[in-house]
Amino acid sequence: MRRKSRRDRSKTIDIKATRSIDKKSHFSVIVIVIMAVIAIFFIELGLTAEKNEKPIYQYKVEKKSDYGVLLKQNDFYQEKVLPSGLYYASKSIDSFIINFEYKFKAKDKIDIKYYYNITADLVGTVKDEYQDKEIWSKSFRLLKNKVDKQIDTDEFLITEKIDIDYDKYNNLVDLYEQEYGVKLNANLKVRFNICYKTNLLKYGINTKDIDDFIELNIPITNTVTEVSENYEKENMVNIKPPIEEIKIKEYIYYTIAGLCMFACFILTIYKVNRNKMTPQEKYERDINRILKYYRDIIVTVNNEPNVADLKMLELSILDDLIDVAQQNNCNIIYYEDLKNRINYFYVIVGEYAYYHKIVIDD
Repeated sequence: MRRKSRRDRSKTIDIKATRSIDKKSHFSVIVIVIMAVIAIFFIELGLTAEKNEKPIYQYKVEKKSDYGVLLKQNDFYQEKVLPSGLYYASKSIDSFIINFEYKFKAKDKIDIKYYYNITADLVGTVKDEYQDKEIWSKSFRLLKNKVDKQIDTDEFLITEKIDIDYDKYNNLVDLYEQEYGVKLNANLKVRFNICYKTNLLKYGINTKDIDDFIELNIPITNTVTEVSENYEKENMVNIKPPIEEIKIKEYIYYTIAGLCMFACFILTIYKVNRNKMTPQEKYERDINRILKYYRDIIVTVNNEPNVADLKMLELSILDDLIDVAQQNNCNIIYYEDLKNRINYFYVIVGEYAYYHKIVIDD
């Protein structure tokens, strides 16, 4: 077998002696990085907990409104009823015939109780320098509450029709203007209102009251009337767990992130302090490593070996001394000179005393 070169053998002791420390150092860095990544991950989970929470129940609402304009007797229109979506001469309007449609479609079957009605609000405003200001309003109940209940269903459909006497509301506005001498900009807001209770107890949620509406705005005092819609025609609703449950999850996520960050802090402090070793600490570390890795062949003595009559051969590399001990099948004698702060390693072979010394640097 080829004998190691002096350069190779000089590296052996350094590699063995530092392997444990290097492994620990690398391991601590890896742990710090992993803990930091975990902390960032759980902070992100906490910040997005509410947004990313999966819905436990979903339903879709579709709303529609349609109307026809019944005209007064006139010599200009052949039709008696004009379709929706046009401009109308206000003085030609007799009434509006409005149809409301409300459709509920859910993902799963539940019990639903609901009621609905139709109201109208006549609102009069005046325009100042910056905006319209409301100075008068009056409410009307056009359709009283209708109540219904659906058992174990995933959908329901409501359709209602209502007639709006245009002249009735126009005349009210005229009376107000004559009485108070104020020129109004008036609008009639016709509103289909619905409220339903969904029984979600099987999903761990208390019964929820849900309010919704379909609203049409009809100008009253303009010479030309254009009806506008004020509602979302389609809406997908996701019902998520109670906010308390989400807050508990956020607390858990932030707690885990905090613990990981604290562990990173402790490990970082430990690593920094470890790298700030004094010469004495480095010396003790190096000696302990040597004694640990070669404990099978090193014998520690309290008194300096008697080598005065032997021929002394100093070896500058400890690995060379270890080779001598192994080749001659003998132990290494370790002695620490506390007074002079020198550590001696001896191998005695016949009349020769091979030794290597380590001096403590200040």
